[in-house]
Amino acid sequence: MSLVPDTSESTDQGGASSQKRSFVSSFLPLPRNVYLLLLFTTGKGFQLSISALTLNYYVHSLGYRPDFIGVFNAMPAIGALVSAVPVGILADRFGRKPVLLLTAVLTPLFLALCGLVTTPFWLLFCAFLQGVVSTAYWVTNLPLLTESTTERQRVGVFALNSFLLLGVGALGNLLGGAIPEFVGGVLHISAASTLSLRWGVFSAALFTFVFGLPLWLLHEPKRTTASKATDEATKAVLEESVRNSGPLSEAVLHEKRERLP
Repeated sequence: MSLVPDTSESTDQGGASSQKRSFVSSFLPLPRNVYLLLLFTTGKGFQLSISALTLNYYVHSLGYRPDFIGVFNAMPAIGALVSAVPVGILADRFGRKPVLLLTAVLTPLFLALCGLVTTPFWLLFCAFLQGVVSTAYWVTNLPLLTESTTERQRVGVFALNSFLLLGVGALGNLLGGAIPEFVGGVLHISAASTLSLRWGVFSAALFTFVFGLPLWLLHEPKRTTASKATDEATKAVLEESVRNSGPLSEAVLHEKRERLP
């Protein structure tokens, strides 16, 4: 019989409890920016799930065939494909907060317009623009969360962000079905009618707009002294490397010096 106590089990339990405390503490306390961004993500999740359900039924209620509905569903993705890189450039040039505020205002606007128009051209055009402006959320949200959290908080905050977008946002499917039913009951019309489904689209737009209002209180983190020092060091290394490459590279460096960041 061994007289030495077995501490491996207690060590494992201590490590597990320590990791659990670390994960829980990553949520409290958090900067105000994080709460504002997570709140907007919640509204975005509701908007995505409600509109995904009601928009297709709305277009179908207008009498369009499935082939047109397929093209209509593809337009936001095409808009996002076209605008992703330009929106990222704009966010780097003018700041992420203005771009995020822009999407919080324009996304519900074009989504509501999708619920108002009835002609094929305007349906496709509004869906395309809605995809263009919605891209700003995907381009700016995660960088802002990264800048507003420490390395220890980041994993927990990103997990919560995904949960609010995909998990809690899935409740929007229930609302997407309940709102047309409610409107139809109040107006004594069918829940599958154009008017009832139109109010479902409006509710999706309203979620994004209301949950985006607190973003005006967002404070975009400024570049730190350390990051500026890193950029200066990188610039110095680049200049030295070009000088050592020969006379032609030195001439190019002299000509383009003012364009360096």
